[in-house]
Amino acid sequence: MKFIYSVIKTVILSKFKVLKYSKYDFKINDELLILGNGPSLKTDAEKLLQFKEKKDCLGVNYFAASQLFEVFKPAKYVIVSAEYWKGDVLSEWHNDRMKLFEEMINRCNWEMILYVPAIAMNDQNWQLKMKTNSKIKIRYINLTPLEGSPNLVYPLLKNFLGLPRPHNVIVPSIVVGLNCGYSKIYLSGVDHSWLEEVSVDEKNNVLIGQKHFYGSEFKNRSSLLSDKKKPVYWDGSGKSRRLHEVLLKFYYAFRSYWELNELSKIYKSKIINLTENSYIDAFERQKLS
Repeated sequence: MKFIYSVIKTVILSKFKVLKYSKYDFKINDELLILGNGPSLKTDAEKLLQFKEKKDCLGVNYFAASQLFEVFKPAKYVIVSAEYWKGDVLSEWHNDRMKLFEEMINRCNWEMILYVPAIAMNDQNWQLKMKTNSKIKIRYINLTPLEGSPNLVYPLLKNFLGLPRPHNVIVPSIVVGLNCGYSKIYLSGVDHSWLEEVSVDEKNNVLIGQKHFYGSEFKNRSSLLSDKKKPVYWDGSGKSRRLHEVLLKFYYAFRSYWELNELSKIYKSKIINLTENSYIDAFERQKLS
């Protein structure tokens, strides 16, 4: 029954135009290193520089604004937050988004595929801006939630017509790795220690401090990127989430990792977590040496 609902949602919500962008789903090397934005990435950066030999790299979110962007030179890049392309968001979201893409355009001098949600197809101004750097190619994907047995979900996932509930950018990043045919997908900077950072203040505001590897580097850039605890908003609006809504978001994220672990067997790929003390319990672990 869940799969039938997924098919109905896919037909109604997904943009089938994304199928023509499948030419970008290729690999250069046989293994992929995903660079999450968790605080451990800063600690592990030196070891990861050695580890990335003969591997493609994938960056996410604000990685392009950090000094490591030009060091790791990711061949793949994933941004899926709807706030980047929706019009009804806080002005701070809009301004910081434009700054990030300008930095990406100015600093990327190697071939890179940028994976973004299908909603970005509606933003002509953004598309024109991104075309000013011919090194960056845009690959659109659907974020429609997919549920059901792995064998049934696989054909929809393979064509980016949907994803396991994508409440974290690492979920679609892993799907990118699977669909590009990597035999091994390594995860770094995926601390996911959000549960340690959740609290409720005297006015019943649910607050969370999301720590990133670029904490001090970006401290004067935007309040959105500070480590200071703040409300969790709905899609960049001014409406904050309640505690049960925040915990449900976490539940879907961690459940999606277990779903991806099962799906990886169909792809004949292995997902390996390199992040020490990571809260993700779905994948095989390996220590960086």
